[in-house]
Amino acid sequence: MERIARALLVLLGLLIVGTVMVSCATRQEAPEDRLALIYPEERPFPESRFTSISGLSIHYRVWQPDGEPVGKILLLHGLGGSTYSFDRLVPLLVADGYAVAAIDLPGFGYSDPALKFEHTAQNRLGLVWTLIDRLDTDDNQFNPLSRWYVVGHQMGGEFAVWMAGDRPGRVAGVVLIATVLGQNRPGGRMAWFPPVRWALRAWLNNSLYTPDGVRELLEDAYGRPPTEEAVDGYLAPLVRDDAQKALINFAKTVGPEIPDLAAVDAPVLFVWGSEDSWRSMEDGQLQADGKPGSRFEIIEGAGHVPTDTHAEQFLRILTRWIAAVASSQL
Repeated sequence: MERIARALLVLLGLLIVGTVMVSCATRQEAPEDRLALIYPEERPFPESRFTSISGLSIHYRVWQPDGEPVGKILLLHGLGGSTYSFDRLVPLLVADGYAVAAIDLPGFGYSDPALKFEHTAQNRLGLVWTLIDRLDTDDNQFNPLSRWYVVGHQMGGEFAVWMAGDRPGRVAGVVLIATVLGQNRPGGRMAWFPPVRWALRAWLNNSLYTPDGVRELLEDAYGRPPTEEAVDGYLAPLVRDDAQKALINFAKTVGPEIPDLAAVDAPVLFVWGSEDSWRSMEDGQLQADGKPGSRFEIIEGAGHVPTDTHAEQFLRILTRWIAAVASSQL
């Protein structure tokens, strides 16, 4: 049976590669050169910073308000996303007085592809907490005596739960956007099989990691056509060298561990779009029902990425919740 299964996998890989090779003849011109001018790797955004942790270059962005911050927020992107995923939300948070940081998790965005990195929870936690320790200084306006509100979308939400369980004294609250724990990774033993990796890499390069591929995904996630600016913003890090290999390495090494929401002492807010076709709202509500004291909020008309399409509504929900959490902790 094992030989038959392997033979079927090889056949599947060959079929996918063949399909991709045919599509290559008609796919549009590679956008790498144009996007590199808009988002240069040495500094893709005005707020971009890079730091080296355990030999890996980690890209992050920092925004600081004009006056004394009213709080500090960490933003964690979802699978295939980057710090760009929060570009509609961040200006609203800063205008409300929050100091904000967003991180490209290793292997994503403009961080190191990390092709030899084992994406276990402990390894990623070590990297992110090292960066947080460097941010928690007076120079960055991230008061080391105050705790973080960690906001994560999908995969980033799952990681936010890991963070809150790992260092509860550093996290004031957790916000989970369209996050169903255990459904936010492409991991599996199949990713270790070479024909599957080759076929997946070819498909990513020629079908998904293209303007049309990203445009189609965003339209499905948004529930409406995306702007060309959004397509470019999401696509730019995906056409970098080794981006496909980085995702495959993540799939291979992320592991089956699921964070324990019950172990989180901090308050938890769930936010869902009423039209999200990617993550079941019922599953989200079940998670909230199983976590005493948590809150479940719905943004009417929003899809899978409410921070993109309904940033103002998300801001109102988030800031009201933070105010309630802060007053209960006085």
